[in-house]
Amino acid sequence: MNKKRIPVFLIITILAMCIMGGCSSKNNTVSGQKKEKKGGGKKFTISICGATLEDGINPSTKRPAEGWNTFKKNQLKSKFPDVNFVFNSIPWDNSSGKMQTLLMSKGTDLFTIGGAFIPEYYKEGLMQSLNPFIEADKDFVYEDNYPATFKTNMNCTDYSGKELLTLPWDVGYRLIIYDKQLFDDWGVEYLSENPTPEEIMEKAGKMTGTNPKSGKPNYGLWLEGNSLNMSYVIPLSQYFGAVECTGRFDHPADLKWSLNSDEFIATMQWIVDACQYVPDAATTGKGAEKFGKKDNDIAIAIDNNGVTIMNEYYNTKDESLLERYQPTMHVGTGGGNWTPIDGMGISSHLSGKDAKQAWEILKYMCGPETKEWDYKNYGPKAIGHLVSKELYDPKDKFLAKNSEVMAKATHPGYEINPFYGSNMQPTFASMISRAIAGKKVNVSKELNDLQGKAVQWSKSKK
Repeated sequence: MNKKRIPVFLIITILAMCIMGGCSSKNNTVSGQKKEKKGGGKKFTISICGATLEDGINPSTKRPAEGWNTFKKNQLKSKFPDVNFVFNSIPWDNSSGKMQTLLMSKGTDLFTIGGAFIPEYYKEGLMQSLNPFIEADKDFVYEDNYPATFKTNMNCTDYSGKELLTLPWDVGYRLIIYDKQLFDDWGVEYLSENPTPEEIMEKAGKMTGTNPKSGKPNYGLWLEGNSLNMSYVIPLSQYFGAVECTGRFDHPADLKWSLNSDEFIATMQWIVDACQYVPDAATTGKGAEKFGKKDNDIAIAIDNNGVTIMNEYYNTKDESLLERYQPTMHVGTGGGNWTPIDGMGISSHLSGKDAKQAWEILKYMCGPETKEWDYKNYGPKAIGHLVSKELYDPKDKFLAKNSEVMAKATHPGYEINPFYGSNMQPTFASMISRAIAGKKVNVSKELNDLQGKAVQWSKSKK
């Protein structure tokens, strides 16, 4: 496995967190983890981002749901009776830093995380390649369990694309969804099945203001202004032909940057211009709380997933919602969009029998029995793409449409770019925040400045 020395700043981070109690041997709690009673059997710790550990009411579905500790008692223990399982829930806020700390302190054996962080973890020697496990397991065929394209998806592999690092845990989906009722109120023609950015901009502009029928304020568009991955930039950049850089992200010194190209300027200019049609609260990721409900005030939502709409339908039994809200293809290549994949991987410290045991547990945690339990307790969600489609509610047109979008998806590696989180995302978020506030944003100048920072960043890696 590709191991390198742990950077000094990461060691400092771990020491600081230990001083604050985050790594104390006396307190091994991470967001709700309870100390396990001592017992026999090998102890395996599984850390899941955003997991609900105890039974309760799912805040999204508003319906009763079992927690992962119940899953452990009812299903995992019968499958692996000689293993003493401990579950951690890692909050999504700064999940990368928290998970990195756990991995470096050998505080977890299996873990889930957004795919953007996976290659860097492997580069730093914090996790294992799954290739040797798959090669040794003659009964396991990847393509019989997951879409073949996931095996080489840049959310699941190392920077070279050769080492598979995770099995798919969850699959995100990003659709364009519009409200037919608001289009009717304003007398605007519905979005086409393959809308272009120009069409979206034109129609959003026609539906921003006071609704002519209800007399209430409407917004033509919603996009998440503070998105950590700025996922809508990916299909838009594909539409305008923009590429942020060329080269391999594990060789940052050799990256050739083009953040100030005409194509990238066109991409960001569209986003800045579109901000005049979104609610002010979108700056902080809010403002779409009514979308999917009867009193909705947003005509078009970019990178929505329909989950809130389906949950509203399940809770109200209002069939009209399913007719009112319509999904379309996205604006990326062939109507596709980026398909984000959160994966589950194996920590690097396991070896021998422990590593073989971890592989068996990993397969089960990412397999159909676990996914069915997860889907039934925490659906609707795109996790259904990883299990039998018999789980799908045939009324869930959003999951069905995502199957079409995902089939067209490409993955340019945008969010795994090491420069992205430190410089690109903050710059984009700042531009969008100011544009929503009605301030002038000089896209060309700011991208020129960002290009200069990118070039200097690469030089610093030589």
